[in-house]
Amino acid sequence: MLYIPSGWYHAVLNLEFSAAISQNFLAPRALPAIWPRLSAEYRAFALALRDLLTISASPLCPALAASLPLPSPPLGPPPHDAPAVDLALCWSEVPTAPPAAASTAAPADAPADAAPGAWLLVEEAWLLTQLEARPAAAAVLREGEAAMRRLYSYHDHLGALARAAAAHDAALCLVMSSERSSGTAAAEAALVEHGVPPAARVTLPPGDGAAAAWAAARGARRWALLSQDARPFHLAMALHQLPAERARVGLQLDAEARGGAFLVAAVRCAQDEALLRLPLSACIAPHDLRPCDAPLAAALAAAHADAAASASTAIGAGAGASADGAAAAGARPASPSEQLLVAFLSLLARHEAGEAVDARACYFLQAVPPGFFREAPLLGAWADDAPHASQLRHSVAWRRSRAWRAHAERERLALAAAGLEVGAERYLWAKLLLHTRARTPLIRRGTADAGAGEGEGEGGGESEGDDAGPFLCPLTELAGHLSLGPTASLELEGGELVLRGRFVLDPGDEVSVSYSDGDYLDIFEQFGFFDAAATTHTAEVLVQDEQLLGMEVLGIEGGDGSDRGENGGGGRGGGGGGGGGGCEEWRRELVEVARAQGCDAAHGAWWVPDFNLGACPLFAAVRATLLPAAQRDAAAADASLLQRPLVPAAIEAAARAKLAALLSAHLAGYATSLAQDEAKLHERGSTLRSVQLAALRLVLFEKQLLAAALRELHDVPAAS
Repeated sequence: MLYIPSGWYHAVLNLEFSAAISQNFLAPRALPAIWPRLSAEYRAFALALRDLLTISASPLCPALAASLPLPSPPLGPPPHDAPAVDLALCWSEVPTAPPAAASTAAPADAPADAAPGAWLLVEEAWLLTQLEARPAAAAVLREGEAAMRRLYSYHDHLGALARAAAAHDAALCLVMSSERSSGTAAAEAALVEHGVPPAARVTLPPGDGAAAAWAAARGARRWALLSQDARPFHLAMALHQLPAERARVGLQLDAEARGGAFLVAAVRCAQDEALLRLPLSACIAPHDLRPCDAPLAAALAAAHADAAASASTAIGAGAGASADGAAAAGARPASPSEQLLVAFLSLLARHEAGEAVDARACYFLQAVPPGFFREAPLLGAWADDAPHASQLRHSVAWRRSRAWRAHAERERLALAAAGLEVGAERYLWAKLLLHTRARTPLIRRGTADAGAGEGEGEGGGESEGDDAGPFLCPLTELAGHLSLGPTASLELEGGELVLRGRFVLDPGDEVSVSYSDGDYLDIFEQFGFFDAAATTHTAEVLVQDEQLLGMEVLGIEGGDGSDRGENGGGGRGGGGGGGGGGCEEWRRELVEVARAQGCDAAHGAWWVPDFNLGACPLFAAVRATLLPAAQRDAAAADASLLQRPLVPAAIEAAARAKLAALLSAHLAGYATSLAQDEAKLHERGSTLRSVQLAALRLVLFEKQLLAAALRELHDVPAAS
């Protein structure tokens, strides 16, 4: 064994076939010398080590621990610690005029020096919860790794609090639970230990309003409140308050998501066993729409029809729309989703007005409270000017979310005109709640049909239960999503909704369903998470008809030159405007066939897969614009001909070059490059808020997929 002192440069060379084993060793007398670096690079470990030294059997160690200074407040995540904890703080701007409830005079508890520009208010209950989870040093020595992880988690959360205060140059205010709280001293000591002593102490009524008034009275420009999330308590109470029969599931809190929870098996459950039964009366369904609210649902249907007619006009007749079709859409009855939305809004209005206290409304107001989506990674929840959305301006998913929000506002105004006034923020919350939490169950028609429809999605996909419409189901909405092999399915049996296990489940196994069989980006757009198990991955590219249909687009000539049309200015479908150089009608018809297979015509967005690029609808459309006239009839009879390389090889090479140019043109529209985004994820990924990270991951996914498609177009010979 060879000992190498600290700081000595050294190298190891094995002269024979052997293994060299090295181990870091820290002598107590060397700790003060390396403490500055240790506490800077391994902050959570350093604090945990300091705790353990205080109870060491060696008489030197407690004195050594006392001599070690507390680490400085972290300005950024230590380079070797675990990823930064996301406290889900929502920073709010203080109104220019202080609220009426706030005094404009300088409060007695205001700091004597210049007023801070930002305040971070921390509830004492949140700090005490962290302290309760912090194991004693003796417990760490006794229990080992499990207790050590809890100790790291405690220091990570307090370190995240210190980073948040430093990042916003905010002073800390300790919000006490009462004037004589017994936990105040312990809470203050925890803050001091992590370098952020409170600058003020206050007792406030619950809610954001009192915090906003307090910050405004002190001249702050912005504020945030870190509170103990009560949702897990309300969710646990719901298990006992709702009329759920033979519940064999329990709640598991999600340590990674603040206040989150999911369902697990509470006992061993057999295959096909009912895990949870809820009567339909415990759910909110389309049939809860009262006759007096039917005009409201009709107003929503009319708003949808108007939007569809506008889109049809914008897209043009070539996309298959017509004025007659738009008129027919205006006469349609309200869909089950529209009926559910109106029923939910009406139920909330009656519940909050005290006309009819409803357990279902109470559950969703507590489980998914208004403001819940404010910091959620949901595109529809983000404002147009959200800083983290700036990099998404060119993304089709972002443009679609802007259209969705605009349509939601048109719906809200239509409901207001029909007699139901709902605030913009409240209406957006209700829309997002239904968008992410409503489920469409399968219909179970007896034991003989028990396997029918198995594996189909509950979240709006084609299934036997589509005719029943979507439901808002308390508790069952907490079942997580799994694309492949979900452990349960939601079924409609007579007058009950049943969460039924698909496999044998042991206690603690997660109960999951399949929300949707959509692809990776579709699931993120609707539900706000990236599904690692998704089997389909596509990106969307913006392609103007002038680019696609023009015969000489981007310098590439199509066909053999013998079939060039004389009507060079014709638009799609023979109409005027757009279309570029002359593209004959039969080519346009082939393009429309491809468009119907893989294009969001409302946004001019074509999807590009990560696999089997040759079958891409955009590739088929490009080939249609370059197809030799001699192959016209064959392609019209068999559209799959355009999913195979064109003959001669020179035409296929031109098609590949044209598709590559279209993909490159789309990539050039982003504000940042792929290399810049990858560097940002590598260097700052652990410090980004959840919404910032989601936006970055979205554009990275799109760019990486399209970059791979470009490499395939350039690397694969045209004749293959």
